[in-house]
Amino acid sequence: MRNSKYNKKNHYEKADPESLRHKRSVKRRRAQRRKKYRRRRIIALAVLLLIIFGIIKLISSIFNKPKDISLDGSLPAWYAGLIYQEKYHDYYRSPKKYVNESEKLLSVYDRASELVKELVPGSNHITTASSYAYDAGLIRKYIRGEATYEDPQKLVFLTFDDGPNTSITPQVLDVLKENDAYATFFVVGKNLSEKTKPVLKRTLMNGNSIATHSFTHEYTDLYPGRVADPAKIIEEYKLTQNRLENLLGEDFKSNVWRYPGGHMSWENTGESDDLLKENGVEWIDWNCLTGDAEPSGRGPKSEAEFVKYLDKTLNKNIHTNVAVVLMHDEQTKTHTVNTLQGVIDYFKERDYKFCVLK
Repeated sequence: MRNSKYNKKNHYEKADPESLRHKRSVKRRRAQRRKKYRRRRIIALAVLLLIIFGIIKLISSIFNKPKDISLDGSLPAWYAGLIYQEKYHDYYRSPKKYVNESEKLLSVYDRASELVKELVPGSNHITTASSYAYDAGLIRKYIRGEATYEDPQKLVFLTFDDGPNTSITPQVLDVLKENDAYATFFVVGKNLSEKTKPVLKRTLMNGNSIATHSFTHEYTDLYPGRVADPAKIIEEYKLTQNRLENLLGEDFKSNVWRYPGGHMSWENTGESDDLLKENGVEWIDWNCLTGDAEPSGRGPKSEAEFVKYLDKTLNKNIHTNVAVVLMHDEQTKTHTVNTLQGVIDYFKERDYKFCVLK
């Protein structure tokens, strides 16, 4: 029965509308108060838990002294280290102790950097490159026909002259890394500075090797009258080596030299060869090239032509199982970068192993 209520006398009488509204209002206010009390209790409980957690953390930090953190880490930590290397073009040297979370995150990469990517003392490459680093003097004998290479595994040595710089050299390094390929970079001493130091370190840490290509690259100084000057040649080798040590550390030693213009282009190189040998240095030329240093009028003009030029010069040799490829990474050689993928594909398709010179 609408608008009615049952009283104690067991009969119905019409309900007062104002009284009904009042009772509904009272119920709503009670429900709102209960809801508000529940929220306050939840917030109070959360605050209490946070306070307890903070107290435990504080007590832990007071009574637990910093200690060595295990080098065993996770895959994300490894990637964090890779990001660090890509961002700064450098590798991270681990501290003696890890005392905070950011250092701990890099712990796995530290182990790889310190134990795997260390420079071989007295050499021009890191430890991971040892399995594909070959003595330059022996490779020179192979490509000159002075010794016979009998291993069924074909070898290719990609070489780049005239760097480093901060434009072309990094692009070359990018292509090499994308293809798990390696090369030897014949650097010019005057190009070695704090500006190019990150490029040098990245070259080394990516598994490549670094060789010397004079200090000035001035033909008139090195070969006055087209005759090699042994004293000037050894002087420029030592100047370049000293600058490399200053930038990469005293453990760095490059015992590989390439004559600017090539050994075959000058007279009296025998005497300078002997002087280099006395200083523990081996020289090497090449037995094939892409033509990236040819005058624009007669040189290759497209990727296909560069690869064709490479194929033609390689197959002029009696034996092609060992290939030393001449290319350049000086600042004007954009076509070298554009062609490099085709060069790498050429040797991959023929099952060559990418190696470096030491």
